[in-house]
Amino acid sequence: MSEMLRNDMESYNKSEGSESSDEDSMESIADEPGQSKPTISYDFTVKTWKDDIAFIIENKRIYAAKVVLALTSPVFEAMFGSEFTERYKNEVELPGKHFDSFHEFLCCLYPNIKKAITIDNVYKVLPLADEYQIKSLKKKCEKFLLRFINGTDVPTEKVLACLSEVSLHNLSSVKECCISKLLEKNPEELVKISNDLVSDDILALVLKKVVSKQQTAYGHLHTRLVKSYMLLDMSKGFHTPELQGFDHAIGATISHTVTNVSKLKWQKSKQITLWNFKFNAFLKISPENFGFFLQCEPPDGIENWSCVVKGILILKKHSGAVDKNNRCLKISHTFTPEQFDWGFGAFEKMERVLNPVNGYIKDDRLKVKIHFLANKPNWVEPSG
Repeated sequence: MSEMLRNDMESYNKSEGSESSDEDSMESIADEPGQSKPTISYDFTVKTWKDDIAFIIENKRIYAAKVVLALTSPVFEAMFGSEFTERYKNEVELPGKHFDSFHEFLCCLYPNIKKAITIDNVYKVLPLADEYQIKSLKKKCEKFLLRFINGTDVPTEKVLACLSEVSLHNLSSVKECCISKLLEKNPEELVKISNDLVSDDILALVLKKVVSKQQTAYGHLHTRLVKSYMLLDMSKGFHTPELQGFDHAIGATISHTVTNVSKLKWQKSKQITLWNFKFNAFLKISPENFGFFLQCEPPDGIENWSCVVKGILILKKHSGAVDKNNRCLKISHTFTPEQFDWGFGAFEKMERVLNPVNGYIKDDRLKVKIHFLANKPNWVEPSG
């Protein structure tokens, strides 16, 4: 967890008050919105007559009651109620856990305390609520984060930090909310974000959506977003040295939906224009292979031209696919009159494309996308 997640805006806590939940029947009236909840002091570091288990975390002991934990968590129920060795132990080590986070987790979990979820503790409690499968507590974290993201003008880096955290714990509603908020912000901010704040795959996810939204804006900003995406998707994209010499390139995105896939032999996407040259996706389909190419066409009357391009060709999985990993291959090519298209005649086996299990095709439709950078073309002016 980043330091930014640990220390957030005190002003937000003061203005928003305590988190409430109508999901939990044990919540008191004091948890209703607009009402303050009395603070109950409880020190889990001091053993009482009710405690029969001690968790050892960072060489410290936290005491709790097995029955309370087992009633709220199926993981603790299995730990203490089955034949696991923990059933017969009075002390259990929890390596890798943080003492402060686990203490806060118990304060929010115990029925006689039910400490409110705030921006100061939500990123401590959420991972443990998810790990120990405590649905009501995880739901409280989800509701709080939705309010937090929707109810305040949260800086871009904090929305990204939230997105990074909730992506680990399958909070799809908060994840979509974060992405929507990021799409409302100035995209220039996204390309300045520190790589230490969020993982490459999270930032790549956001940049892909921003690039798609900026589809018709082929200016400086769109170029930076395309380049950032191509660099970030390191498992399928480019490394920085590979894009040397593309400092003054223009970036673009081609998105195309292919219909009647099973009956097609070839198809072109709509053309887009960069440097006054036209680019489009070209699909060549045979019984054996799905071919995928980028094509380049010069303005009328231009001869002896060349254009250096690097890009990523993407065969996308549909939203219901079990495996979400798109098929992505790189191209690096100098387009010329003799080689005006470049790609892969066997981008994917056709039997895999047509098999619904693989997640490409749905209702005989599929989607392709190309992110690419094009340097300014060279050509010889026609004589006469």
